[in-house]
Amino acid sequence: MGDATRPRRPFQFRGHAVSQPEDVPHMPHLQLISADEAARRLAISVVTLWRLRRADPDFPVAVRVGKRRIAFREDEIDRFVEAGGAR
Repeated sequence: MGDATRPRRPFQFRGHAVSQPEDVPHMPHLQLISADEAARRLAISVVTLWRLRRADPDFPVAVRVGKRRIAFREDEIDRFVEAGGAR
């Protein structure tokens, strides 16, 4: 049996679910931004971004882009800002 037949477990990052890149539907306009950029757009520190992820169930889900790196969908961060999140 190869890896293709084994069911994938959800990836956890410090206890929080993180999407696998293949779980994100193909969208030609999909733009990922770093945690630093997400924090800048939210006008908060990166540490506050991690705390907000833990505390706010409406906070956008991170996308795993490497073994030790995650990013956020730009459109979700923008929507969160427009809805009055952070700041």
